[in-house]
Amino acid sequence: MIALLHAVPTNFLSLSAVDAQELAAKAKGPAGEIIRARHDALQKYLGDETDEAIEVVRKLWEARLVEVDIVLQVYEAVERPSKQLSAEEEKLREGFFEKSTNAWMAARDVLVRLERDMIGPYTLGRSNCTKRHEKLTHLL
Repeated sequence: MIALLHAVPTNFLSLSAVDAQELAAKAKGPAGEIIRARHDALQKYLGDETDEAIEVVRKLWEARLVEVDIVLQVYEAVERPSKQLSAEEEKLREGFFEKSTNAWMAARDVLVRLERDMIGPYTLGRSNCTKRHEKLTHLL
C-alpha cells in the first residue's frame, strides 16, 4: 500500500491545473509563490561555487530546475490568452494541462485501488466503505 501511495505525484498535484482558469488562480496564489521560491533556491544552490555538494546532489538539483523552469514558464505566461502565446509557450501550456490531467487520473486510480484492496477493520474495509466505494466507481 505504501508503494501505491507513493506512486501519486503529490508535489505536482499542488501545482497542477487542468484549464486556464485554474492555472491563473494557481499562478497568482500560493502555488505561484512556491514555484518561484523553488526556482530561486535551486538557482542559488547551483550557482554557489563554494558549496561542496556531491555530484549526485548537483545533478538532482539540475533535473529539478528543469522541471521547475517548465512550470514557472507556464505560470508566467498565464496572463496571455492561448492566441497570444508563441508555439513553444502553447506547447508547454498544453503539455502542462495534459500532465496535470494525467496526475489527477493517477491519483483517482490509486484511491479506487486502495478502496478496493483495503480489507479489515483497521484498514477501513469494504463493510465500512461501501457508500464511498459507490461514489468513487462513477469516476471509472
